[in-house]
Amino acid sequence: MLKTYAGHGSPWSCDGRPLRGYCEVVYVSGFYGQWEYGKTEEKYISVEFLISLLKGRKSEFSEVACHPGYVVDGFEPPYNREREIELKSLTDPRVKAAMEEEGIKLINYDDYLNLVRAA
Repeated sequence: MLKTYAGHGSPWSCDGRPLRGYCEVVYVSGFYGQWEYGKTEEKYISVEFLISLLKGRKSEFSEVACHPGYVVDGFEPPYNREREIELKSLTDPRVKAAMEEEGIKLINYDDYLNLVRAA
């Protein structure tokens, strides 16, 4: 079930969360290390690439989707080692410094909704 949030005319999910493509949150794609099945491209999940994505964002509210995690023995999904590289990039102090420099704050969708309602 979709509903419209008063004043925005955009559909929202039944639990009141905004839907990608129907709100001010812009999806920033590109932080993914396997654009061709089975072929890892570490440059797209590197610290430097993540910082370039963050600095190049075009919206006040942006979402970067990712799949961080740890490699676990006996678990061999096609996207596995890349998860650990993503985790290292996401937690690298240079990323935090770049976010501070750019004035980027991490928020969740509840925070976003509160900011939208207060505007």
